Amino acid sequence: TLADADGIWLTVTNAHLAWNPWALLSGTASIDTLSAASIDVARQPLPKPEDPKDKKDLPRLPIAVTLSRLALDRVTLGADLLGGSPAVISATGQARLPSGALGGAGSLDVKRIDDRPGTLTVSGEYVPGRRLTLAAQALEQGNGLIAELLDIPGRPAVTLTLKGDGPLTDWTGSATAKAGDAADAAAEFRIRP
Repeated sequence: TLADADGIWLTVTNAHLAWNPWALLSGTASIDTLSAASIDVARQPLPKPEDPKDKKDLPRLPIAVTLSRLALDRVTLGADLLGGSPAVISATGQARLPSGALGGAGSLDVKRIDDRPGTLTVSGEYVPGRRLTLAAQALEQGNGLIAELLDIPGRPAVTLTLKGDGPLTDWTGSATAKAGDAADAAAEFRIRP
């Protein structure tokens, strides 16, 4: 459990880490499996007081990290996190992060496993100075979390997609959003020097 002045805000049950400590000798944290039977996130933790000495730059890892398998069987997100309704999800994924530089690759598959089914799949790779690849899709049946958070009348089924690939000097992505009869939109966006 993790707690702050208001009490416990995070509970993790049956956490499991399988890793290769010998890989650290070659500068890599090699994690075969990171899993948990259940995670309960009741609320956000209380904010820490700001320290003017804290750097605002993105952190650079001193070693490379590979995570072959992330498996979270049941994650309960409290009502305070999601605007009034709790959600129960499962998640699987994998990631690869280089040492000393921004970048990496990974994927995440999230399924809502309570009474409001939905899925989110995200994958991407960033090679600094060379290429950015992104793909994401969110699918929800009616009365889902996205429709509720956006207060879409009638709470219709929602589909969101995002795709993009290319060098950062000439990167183009596309996005679509559909929410029943309430919204049907498409957009293209670009990154140029």
